[in-house]
Amino acid sequence: MKTYLGVDLAGEGGNTGVAEIFETDEGLFYRFPNESWQGHAGLENIETHFRDAEKTAVDHPFAYPAPCMRWFLGDTDPEANGDPYLWRRTDLALAERLTNMGIRRSTAQQTSCGSDIWRAVELANLLGLSRDVVCGGRGRLFETDPRVAWAVIVASLTDRDTAEGLVGDYKGASLDDRENRTKQREHREKMLRLLSEGTGLRPRPDTQKDLASKNDDNLDALICAFVAYLSAFAGAERCLPEHVPEETVLLEGAAMVPSTDWQARLLMRKS
Repeated sequence: MKTYLGVDLAGEGGNTGVAEIFETDEGLFYRFPNESWQGHAGLENIETHFRDAEKTAVDHPFAYPAPCMRWFLGDTDPEANGDPYLWRRTDLALAERLTNMGIRRSTAQQTSCGSDIWRAVELANLLGLSRDVVCGGRGRLFETDPRVAWAVIVASLTDRDTAEGLVGDYKGASLDDRENRTKQREHREKMLRLLSEGTGLRPRPDTQKDLASKNDDNLDALICAFVAYLSAFAGAERCLPEHVPEETVLLEGAAMVPSTDWQARLLMRKS
């Protein structure tokens, strides 16, 4: 049995989601380990699951834009100004991936390297992995973007309008906004159903199905795990503009997302 791990990493007091996808002779299944993921002890729990996983995808950057990273390392870049300090190449390419599918860029929020990046770095350090290995996107631990991954998956299985409608509104409602919370849960349930029907992914045990759409943390962790699974047979790729030097990629990182031919590669995997 091969296992693939997905982590929707939150801050110290936030709700981190962790999902496992496991491949057996009977098919492809998912589950949500019932453990605490908060604080340093929570990262140690993730480490335990990481040891048994073939690949692990995390919903969080592990580095800042290249001009910032160079300055941290003692170098300066006189040609960098404004936006280069705000957005990594992969952030811009993620937005471009949506527009290439005919989906509004605003459907997926651009990644911002906030204070929680230190929690991602702490996790990578705990796992004994260097920055360039993680940022390169070719090792056992890498970054992904759940919204863009969901958009690619749903658009491939349905159409761009459905993808835009679901992915643009499946999370973020406040606790007292009961109407929107109900609608967003319905969206999550439909996204889960599309993923299950289109890939054969099933819960094990069946009670895990309710956990998948209960909140967006679990649903995002699940798509992270699915990207980790796809990456094992070239069904996921680094999302980058053309002609980005590998030195820059290793410095600031690249998010992995499902490739345009992920369905064909999944069929080849099954056969």
